Amino acid sequence: MDNIIKWLWLHEKVCLSRSKQYHLLEHFGNIENIYKANLSDYAEMDIFSAEELNLLTKKDLDSCLVTLDKMTNLGGKIITIDSPDYPELLKTIHDPPTVLYCRGHMPDMTNRLAIAMVGTRKATNYGKSCAFKFARELSLSGAVVVSGMALGIDAKSHEGALAGDTPTIAVVGSGVDLAYPKANAPLMKDILKTGAVISEYPLGTTPEKYHFPERNRIISGLCHGTLVVEADFKSGSLITAKSATEQDRDVFAVPGNITSVYSKGTNYLIKDGAHVATCVEDILSYYRFDYPHLFTAQPVRISADPDTQTSVSKTPEDKILAAIGEGSIHTDTICEISKLDIATLNATLLMLELSGKVIKLPGGFYSRT
Repeated sequence: MDNIIKWLWLHEKVCLSRSKQYHLLEHFGNIENIYKANLSDYAEMDIFSAEELNLLTKKDLDSCLVTLDKMTNLGGKIITIDSPDYPELLKTIHDPPTVLYCRGHMPDMTNRLAIAMVGTRKATNYGKSCAFKFARELSLSGAVVVSGMALGIDAKSHEGALAGDTPTIAVVGSGVDLAYPKANAPLMKDILKTGAVISEYPLGTTPEKYHFPERNRIISGLCHGTLVVEADFKSGSLITAKSATEQDRDVFAVPGNITSVYSKGTNYLIKDGAHVATCVEDILSYYRFDYPHLFTAQPVRISADPDTQTSVSKTPEDKILAAIGEGSIHTDTICEISKLDIATLNATLLMLELSGKVIKLPGGFYSRT
């Protein structure tokens, strides 16, 4: 708790840039030593202005305790870069936030695939439908969907993820106590039921234009890959895609109508080397080796109306093939995942084996051909 309060002191009261916070951490080793240092210790680093040196010598923590109380009342917490629950993947980017304000329930990201989904605010029906479809199927497959809670593609991505089984994360460009845009206040409330809304900006911070390019690096930094659903050339989504590339993460793009201005960005990304994503398996196939528990989700029909998405009913064959995935799996596990009764399971497995779709292995294991 003491470390969190001292990080808040450095982050909110001294208000140093991230690079100077990193220099302090590198120089002193930990936040405790940073806080205990005196004026001469700071001055010998020769990187601070006179005003910054003055602020560093003021050690009052009362306002930081107030912030901590406010976060607790919001049902949230502060996650600092030296906390054990700080996302490991985010630590690997070159400028990770030193402090994260988190409301809701931050999923354990250690053993989960995380995919960022971004796109234009002025989304077409096609883009909204694709966003909902991909997000729902990623969520049903066990992947965490991360987006920015903006209008358009972001909102549909969160909605699709909420329709699945896995919590979603919204990274915002304001304080986590503010719903921005206001129209997404109900969406924010739904996200907080199972997932999290996070930000590097202190409580009460209003959204500024420069905040959104900054927060985009966190969206991509939390994830193994970034999916751009629909974007024009001026979309901030291309900034997120660029951040993902710089962070050595995968970039996927949904191809779009060549005559639509809102597909120019995604089609450009594909020409520039992004992976084409026409179905969720185009994404999951890149990660099955590291995350073998991922399974193919129930597909969603693309609808002209993104608010009337419908699911395609799965046959027993579909459920078994989805449960088996790309590896080998025991019949007990297939039964648990598919939710089929034993008689249906055994009969369907036999039909799949006879049709050459699965192979029976020793010990009661099966694999797909």
